[in-house]
Amino acid sequence: MTGGEEEANVEAGGRAGEQGAAAGGWLQDAGLYRGTVDAMDEIVHVVDRDLRILLANREMQRWCERLGVGPVLVGRTVLELFGFLPWSVQAEYEQVLATGEALVTEECNELLGERRHTVTRKIPVRGAGGEVVRVVTIVRDVTEQKRAEEALRASEQRFRAIADYTYGCEVWMGPEGRLLWVNPAAERLTGYTPAEILGMGDYLGRLIHEEDRERLEQLRGEVIAQRSSGEGLRLRIRRKDGAVRWVEACWHEICGSEGEYLGTRGSVQDITERKEAEDRLREYQRRLRSLAAEVQRAQERERQQIAADLHDELGQILAACKFKAGMLREKATATVGSGAELNAADLAAALEEMRELLEQAIRYTRSLTIDLSPPVLYELGLEAGLEWLAEQTQERHGLAVRFTRDELAKPVTPEMRALVFHAVRELLFNVVKHAQASRAEVRIGRKGGNWLVVQVEDDGVGFDARTVCAPGYRGRGFGLFHVREQTAYAGGRLKVWSRPGQGTRVTLEAPLAEGA
Repeated sequence: MTGGEEEANVEAGGRAGEQGAAAGGWLQDAGLYRGTVDAMDEIVHVVDRDLRILLANREMQRWCERLGVGPVLVGRTVLELFGFLPWSVQAEYEQVLATGEALVTEECNELLGERRHTVTRKIPVRGAGGEVVRVVTIVRDVTEQKRAEEALRASEQRFRAIADYTYGCEVWMGPEGRLLWVNPAAERLTGYTPAEILGMGDYLGRLIHEEDRERLEQLRGEVIAQRSSGEGLRLRIRRKDGAVRWVEACWHEICGSEGEYLGTRGSVQDITERKEAEDRLREYQRRLRSLAAEVQRAQERERQQIAADLHDELGQILAACKFKAGMLREKATATVGSGAELNAADLAAALEEMRELLEQAIRYTRSLTIDLSPPVLYELGLEAGLEWLAEQTQERHGLAVRFTRDELAKPVTPEMRALVFHAVRELLFNVVKHAQASRAEVRIGRKGGNWLVVQVEDDGVGFDARTVCAPGYRGRGFGLFHVREQTAYAGGRLKVWSRPGQGTRVTLEAPLAEGA
């Protein structure tokens, strides 16, 4: 269609009254993407609420010319132009206009002396007020596709049994176990072309991983002998480039129209990523179980330690105090019974010893209370608690620990405050126990407005972080794993950097309290 003919269409639309004028204005705006619409192979036209055509692409104009409709299309209704359409088409447009939902239909009409199959999509277009003002109609001629499908259904038996273009690898094994056909997807899976696979004298020996080969040889013999079917077989293959991939296979017998046995169809899917994900999940669950057991053991050790401390420290002090009190009571009883007077100096000395014992008990109780639940953490906040923790680590273990912070406010929930404090204590304990470090540093700051960032860094022996933090690692590292899981559960992140001989830096990022 020439540019003049297009202008004639637009002008004709303008003469169609108020609706035609609106259509002409809309067509002028639609010129921004008309080139794209004209380049489409599908028939495209746009109608207003009265089903009058506002825009028709070149493919529709060509079809109209072949049908003897036109040349003026814009401004005319769909049913007026195409009298062969059933009245249900109007109901379909009314449905799209009323519901605002797209509609897909399939049609079969007698056109140009033959039956043509089409798939039509009617897509609503809303105006500024949200109401449906136009409908974009896209018609795709699928006649050739339908013919091809019918031809495929009538084709040879092997192509009825196995789809040639499925994404997964499909194979046809004859009654004697020889490969008769593989689809093109086999090349994507194995790296070998179908011709190369069919040309292999020993395809199992070339394709199947050596550790799975005997099992598959046995299964192939059973399938041939029993004509059995099955699914869920997992094994490894070796690609042409040497890479190993995990696959899952299912297989079913193939019978001809007379019931004769034609062989076995196999469907093979690449499940490498799924298998690796399953392995990671199993390893994660194993580590969680190990962590739970380790936590239980640690709690039991802590309970035993507290019980031993109470017995050795507080229990001994109180027993000594009780002993002193008993001696003092016996002396007082004996003195009163004899009518003599108590020696004031002896009484004062005994009471002083008892006071000192009680003072020791109070100091020990305070120390134990601070270790279990530091008051500074809950009374003065997280930063003061971490600074106290650094000082306590240096005092008890001789490790020089430096504490630094920025001046920004860091509001956290009570739960997050406790989590971060215990995480840093666990990390510092790891430094003391494993790092062989001479110094460490604890830094706390605010990042990105809504994140709390705490770093624990040491100058110790370091380790291979990629190995220790890997999902399948089975060595030590429960401390890091525990801190990571606790942090992730609270919505935070844990990053570990370490290299042998270069120390370690662990960064904990946690969300600040809402509204911070």
